Amino acid sequence: MWKEVATVYHLDRWRKHHQTGRVFCAANIYPDDENDSTQEVNGRHLKSNNRERQKGSQEGTLALLVETIKETVDIDTNKVQEETWKERNIFLQEQRAAQKLSTLSGMLARNAAEIQEILQRRREYHVQGLDAADIGRTLANCKKKAVIEDQMNDLEFEIIKDIH
Repeated sequence: MWKEVATVYHLDRWRKHHQTGRVFCAANIYPDDENDSTQEVNGRHLKSNNRERQKGSQEGTLALLVETIKETVDIDTNKVQEETWKERNIFLQEQRAAQKLSTLSGMLARNAAEIQEILQRRREYHVQGLDAADIGRTLANCKKKAVIEDQMNDLEFEIIKDIH
């Protein structure tokens, strides 16, 4: 009978220690004034593997996993936003280049028409044998043509610079 009582006593002590997460020690191994939770084995503190601790450990692991996933999603989102911003800037540069090319095309068309007109007048002046005063107007028009060509070259340079 005493053996059964002692067994029940030890099981009760084990249950109490097991629920508190402390290492269980049989009675009378340590002096009365020493707490058995300070027991060390080979310089290491023993860990309890009760279900409550495992549950807390799983919750901590899940929280860490959720945090890691959140950080990964944030990093991916930032990368996508950065790529979208770069694509938007490239798109805007292409639109500006298209507008400048359209302006340049218009200038070239006007220049070509003006050149044809100047060539036609020169032929007419040559056929009519007109004097230098009339030819002076033609020279002024040629200077205008040179100015327009310079403007076109400047615009071309700006377009090329914006593309690169």
